Amino acid sequence: LYWKREAYLDNTVPESDFDFYNNGDTARKYWGWNEIAFTAGDVWTDTPGVNNPQYWDAVFIFLPAFTCGINTVDNVYNWDEMGCVTQEGLDFLEAKLDDYVANGALIPGFDNMGNRPGSSIAIARQHPEWKDDITHWDAKTGWLRKFYCENFQVGKYQIVYDGASDGCYID
Repeated sequence: LYWKREAYLDNTVPESDFDFYNNGDTARKYWGWNEIAFTAGDVWTDTPGVNNPQYWDAVFIFLPAFTCGINTVDNVYNWDEMGCVTQEGLDFLEAKLDDYVANGALIPGFDNMGNRPGSSIAIARQHPEWKDDITHWDAKTGWLRKFYCENFQVGKYQIVYDGASDGCYID
């Protein structure tokens, strides 16, 4: 669907202009239509589904495109990382993590990394295909996603990359 978006996306809803170089904020607005039907599930009645953390592999943190912006001097896309998230965004993330911990959906600590629910975290960033040369960007530029982990403090929580297990968890 993404590659055929010109057939149904006229850039009015959501408003976007695909001018990556000058206006990264509007370039990331794309609905996607990639929903898959799942049962909701329930943690309190142990009903399987997406709302039951016993069936989660990890709590997922997705960095929006252009979190770190672009380097117009070298014409490259800056790799997005947690350090570019605004303080407001970090405060929001900490509040979400608080909710997950309070409701038993996230149990911090290295020893809980393999448990369900547990402490596993997954971070993903997205970038345009032409991240190394932004002069190629246009409305047909595709987006790629990359999963990664980095050590980073989010309020009272520490995101930890454990190289020995190649795991990412919250402490």
